Parts: sequence; structure tokens; C-alpha cells
Amino acid sequence: MEFKQHSNLRRRVFMVGFIAFVLSASALAIDIFTKPEVIVKNGTACVLRCTFKSNEVVSSYITADWSFQSNQPHNQFFKAPYTIFYFFDGKVVVSSEFEDRVQFIGDINKKDVSIQINPVQFGDNGTYTCEVKNPPDISSTSARTELRVVLRAPVPALAINIFTEPEVIVENGAACVLRCTFKSNEVVSSYTTATWYFQSNQPDNQFFKAPYMILYFYDRKVVVSSEYKDRVQFIGDINKKDVSIRINPVQFSDNGTYTCEVKNPPDISSTPVRTELRVVLRGDIS
Repeated sequence: MEFKQHSNLRRRVFMVGFIAFVLSASALAIDIFTKPEVIVKNGTACVLRCTFKSNEVVSSYITADWSFQSNQPHNQFFKAPYTIFYFFDGKVVVSSEFEDRVQFIGDINKKDVSIQINPVQFGDNGTYTCEVKNPPDISSTSARTELRVVLRAPVPALAINIFTEPEVIVENGAACVLRCTFKSNEVVSSYTTATWYFQSNQPDNQFFKAPYMILYFYDRKVVVSSEYKDRVQFIGDINKKDVSIRINPVQFSDNGTYTCEVKNPPDISSTPVRTELRVVLRGDIS
């Protein structure tokens, strides 16, 4: 009898440890993207964009959470983030303080959990945090947007010029630099952002149908998509208006179009520029 009890205890301990290991191994990464700042006129509608990238199929277990923390000391939500919106099992719950003004405008099947606040008020100034969990993809860094509610509409967007090489040819397995520089009348600041997209030219590639974000630079930080995080590096110098990247090593699957997009508020109006990358066999470059 004593042996049987010890045997059962060992089995229970083993099962607890095994479940903990499985849960730990299952916590995969999910990438979340928002705009670093949104400026909107008081009394108008404001859209807070939030999209995500997950290797798992979207299911009824997916959840999205928007929280708000005011930047005004007299506001009731100044001390800590407060959940204003929660999406679960295809349903939406909005906190009582925001229920008449917050609306879900995203499409969960398109991995979009954006919301709209209408109308915005000066009391809405602060930080909005978007968090998404798509089990087993639950490990992520929440994405934040600073909302600035102003008296007058923002100054019209000015032009920004972006420059890249039209074509880059590199040997398979080597390092490849994709240059991208820009010209702007505004001083570079923490609000300057740069985005690199990739679209394959190979029909069997997962990124053939539409451009895919591989790198995002904001507030002098860099986020690289999970598929490229071990091979893509930001090598530019934002102070010199250079947002170039390096891929090392390149692979044949990297063949395609790379698009560089830069915004330096209020200079945000621009045409993204493209570089065609050709990966060839070693020795094929004369």
C-alpha cells in the first residue's frame, strides 16, 4: 500500500512537471504593430490602428485588450493603465466610461484589432496599449500609441523624399545591404519611423501575394519580424537620415521586392521606394 501511494505521488509530480514544460514550450511569439503617435482634433473621430502577426490560425480563443493611461494628473486613469476594450470569443466588451464612444472597427480574420473613439475629448490624451493573445502564440511585447488631442486640425502633411537602389544582386549565402536614405525639411525626432516590407517573386513563397512587414523602426527602437529576426539588422543612422538594413546570410527565398517607407512628422506624405533583390549562385557575379 505504501509503495502504491509513493508511485502515485511520483506520477502526479511527473505530470505537473510535464504540463508546465508543455505550457512553457507553447508560449510562442506574436508581433503587434501600432502607430507611435496619433494627432486628432478635439470633437472628431479618432482611429487607433493595431494589427498583429501570428503563426497560429486565428480561433475563438484569441483575445485583444486595449488599455488607456492618461497623461493628465487630475484624470482618474493617470496612475495606472485601465482596460477600456476587450475582445474575446468574437464578442466585444467596452468599459462603462467609454461604452458610448469606443467601437471595434477591426477584422479579426485579417489580424486587425483597431478601434475608433468618437468623438475624442481632451481627457483622452495619453497612452493607449494594444495587447493580443492567439494561443499558443501568447508571448509578445504590447504596442503603444500616444494620442494627442488638439484644438485645431494637424498641419497638412508635407512631402518627404526617399531614395534606394533600383536593383541589388548578391550571391547566395553572402551578406546583403539594402540602402535607404531620405530627405526631409523637418528635424529628425523620436517620432521618425521607417518600415521595410518584402514581397516575394516566387509563387510558392508565403510572402508572394502581398507585401509583408519585416522591420519597423520607431522611437529609435527596432522591431524585426519573427521570420527575419536572426538575419535582418538595422545598420542605418537616423540622424544622418539613413534607414538601411542588412540581410545576412541571404537565401534564394529572399528574391523579390523590398519597399522602404519613412515618415518624419509632419513630413509624412511620400511614395515608398522599392529595391529588387536578385540572389544568384556563387560565382555568377562577374
